Amino acid sequence: EDELFARPFAELIHPDDRAATEREVEKLHGGGIVRSFEIRLVAKDGRVRWFVWSATPYVSDGLFYAVGKDI
Repeated sequence: EDELFARPFAELIHPDDRAATEREVEKLHGGGIVRSFEIRLVAKDGRVRWFVWSATPYVSDGLFYAVGKDI
């Protein structure tokens, strides 16, 4: 857990999926809900895994909560 939180989340996202992820995060900042967004994450051993995410914003707190599932 410490190792995971020591790196920015963006570093885990596959480079080809970073722009799309940024667009989804912007949607959250605007108060939108993200449902069923698929991206690739890169494990520390270099393996690529697909995840599906959903997220809900809490704009007043400047936060969003997300759940990811390895697919």
